[in-house]
Amino acid sequence: MKLLEEAMVRHGFVGYPTEWWHFDIEDWERYPLADVPLKAEKR
Repeated sequence: MKLLEEAMVRHGFVGYPTEWWHFDIEDWERYPLADVPLKAEKR
């Protein structure tokens, strides 16, 4: 867990104190949500 936290913080993310796996970017308001459909690949 410590390695994940260090890497995320180094790249500008902030962790939630009650959820060790949950991170957010400090200026998240600058980035609008995108609802982009994913297409299935044909094999």
